[in-house]
Amino acid sequence: MSVVEVLSALVATTLSGVMMLPQVVRLVRTRAPAGVSATWLGFGVVLNSGWVAYCVEMGLWLVLPLQVSLVAQQAVALRVLLPLDRAQQRPALIRAGALAVVCAVVFASAGWMVLGVVLGVSYGVQLGPAVVRAWRSSDLSGVSPATWGLSGAESAVWGVFGWAVADGPILVYAVSGVLASVLILVRLGTSGQASRIG
Repeated sequence: MSVVEVLSALVATTLSGVMMLPQVVRLVRTRAPAGVSATWLGFGVVLNSGWVAYCVEMGLWLVLPLQVSLVAQQAVALRVLLPLDRAQQRPALIRAGALAVVCAVVFASAGWMVLGVVLGVSYGVQLGPAVVRAWRSSDLSGVSPATWGLSGAESAVWGVFGWAVADGPILVYAVSGVLASVLILVRLGTSGQASRIG
């Protein structure tokens, strides 16, 4: 591996290891779910579990810690959020289950490379509910600006890694992550709630 590949993977993995922590801390500390999408978190658990399998199969060992970390962080955030916002429970779990079935069917019928592309494209699908919920909510007290800042930075660095290793699914993942993070940070900024730490 080149120096760029190693450094970008290490920086992105480090960012990934901490990016969801502010969101988890915010939910635990404030018990305020306002503006946070359970579907986003449920999709994250499913898709990042798929990425764990993809990374193992493709030998992307530097990427693997990121995916394992994200599965754990998103599962904890979802576990904290669902009792706080019971209206989101059933729809979020049904959507996450449906996405898991789609990923399984894609893998069974088309194999690892197509699943990797679907996972990369699906990152936009995962982040979509978070963006929509943030833009539709007047109260964003549950949304962590720090998580979305770290998410944007992490996605950008994964873009460098994806470019260096010429991996299309990772590039799609990166573009989707940067775009969603910018949209949420803009929404927080226009709502006057971006100055809150966490």
